[in-house]
Amino acid sequence: IQRSAKAKTQGFVVFTRSRLVRDVSFDSRDALCKILSDRRVSQEKERFEKDYLVIDVESFYSESVGACIQTEIAEVGIHFQIRDLSLTLLRDPSTSLLLNCGPEGADSIILNAVRKHEGYVVDVPYSEWLDDGVGGPPRTLKTPKQPYDKDKCRLVFDNWVRVLRRASN
Repeated sequence: IQRSAKAKTQGFVVFTRSRLVRDVSFDSRDALCKILSDRRVSQEKERFEKDYLVIDVESFYSESVGACIQTEIAEVGIHFQIRDLSLTLLRDPSTSLLLNCGPEGADSIILNAVRKHEGYVVDVPYSEWLDDGVGGPPRTLKTPKQPYDKDKCRLVFDNWVRVLRRASN
């Protein structure tokens, strides 16, 4: 997301793959984040025939990280994700997940480490910028001894949401 020349009016120009999609002038960044979230849900439905009837999706602008955030929680099964839709914090589209939690554990970014690398972590070893949300190794490196249940994922998820909903860092 880049600010347009109309910065005084909070205008934003949204680009995807260098193609101008929409010029939006509005007061709320949440509205832009909702547009990005709706677009992502549509793409996911087409690509994976994902059933979003059983996934609770929410989007909002996080002032603390300066990014559009999308959260997904499965109503059936164990699936918790938090994504940087605007690629503001995580710069590479292949690494847009701040949190991915399921029975096999959690991958949770380490905010200060990601900021140290200015969001470009795709070539950085996982151990330097990911953990399990509570200081242990991420699931990408070590599956936990006990599978995560919904309560464990909810704990990590809720900790992230508190950070993201803070006024600013």
